[in-house]
Amino acid sequence: AAVVKDRGVWGIAVDGRAWPTRFEMAWDPVIAASGSVAAKVEVDGAYTYAVDGRVWAERFDELFAPVFDPDGNKLLVRGVQGHEAVRQVVPLDQIR
Repeated sequence: AAVVKDRGVWGIAVDGRAWPTRFEMAWDPVIAASGSVAAKVEVDGAYTYAVDGRVWAERFDELFAPVFDPDGNKLLVRGVQGHEAVRQVVPLDQIR
């Protein structure tokens, strides 16, 4: 998995294939034990996660790099929304 850039637009590629969604910015992807791939990305001036090609609807003012649970089925979310610190564990099937 890698960050890719084409004509000023960022994306994520896994196994040589780019995800269809493009971003204002993308950070190094993280690979889970389950084989899922997640990356912090910037969309419309806010931060979120892209997981296995899906972009999470939640947006953050600040966001740390994604961290998977040992099984790779959940994601630890650490960030800031407005003036609130957010720390939660989200099942991957809720990332859409």
